[in-house]
Amino acid sequence: MPVPTTNNSLIRALQLTSLRRRSRRRGTHVPQARRIEQQSLRAYEEARHRLEDAERAARQLSEARTAQERRQSWLRDHPGTRRWIEQLEGGVAVREYELACAEAGERQVTRDGRAERHLDAHA
Repeated sequence: MPVPTTNNSLIRALQLTSLRRRSRRRGTHVPQARRIEQQSLRAYEEARHRLEDAERAARQLSEARTAQERRQSWLRDHPGTRRWIEQLEGGVAVREYELACAEAGERQVTRDGRAERHLDAHA
C-alpha cells in the first residue's frame, strides 16, 4: 500500500532537516578536520625524513663495516706491512708525547725531532 503524499512530504521534510543539521555540524568540523589533516601531513613528513636518515645511516654503517673487513683482510695478507704500520704508529705516539712534554716543560725541540730541555742562559 502506497504511503499517502502528506507522509511522503513529512518524511522528505525530516530528511532535509536532518541533512541541514548534519551540514551545520560538518561546517564546524571542517576547520578541525583540516587542522588534523595538516598535523598528520607534518607528522608524516617528519617520520619520512627520520626514516630516510635512518636508512642512510644504515647504508653508511654497512659500507664502513665492509671497508673495515677489507682492510683487516688486506692486513692479514700483508704481515710485513702491518708491522711497519704498527712501528710507524708507535713512532708517531712517541713523537706526540715528546711534543706534549716539550710544551709542558718548556723544552725546545731539536732539528732531528728530539725534545731537549731548554737551559736558560741566566740560570
